[in-house]
Amino acid sequence: PAVGAAGVAAALALVGESDGELSLDALLPLLPDTASLDALKEPICRALEGYAAEVDSLRKGTDESARAAEVACEELGRHRALVGALRPRAACALSGLALDA
Repeated sequence: PAVGAAGVAAALALVGESDGELSLDALLPLLPDTASLDALKEPICRALEGYAAEVDSLRKGTDESARAAEVACEELGRHRALVGALRPRAACALSGLALDA
């Protein structure tokens, strides 16, 4: 059965009321080819803005993770150059256990 403009509007309102449980992506394939573009323009623009914000957030997280990985690699490189010597029968300062065991 054909879905009229009122049905499209009701479906779009349901997506808006669903608090993210339903998405425009899920709705679009169910709409008829004759659905008014005017009715869909605003929800599509909002969805695209939401996707852009999500992409920006993911990009920021990726950039932060990459920087953290760089810092960890730099620190690891500095620690590789460290050399230490133990006295015979030296003990751990925290646990008191022998370090040469």
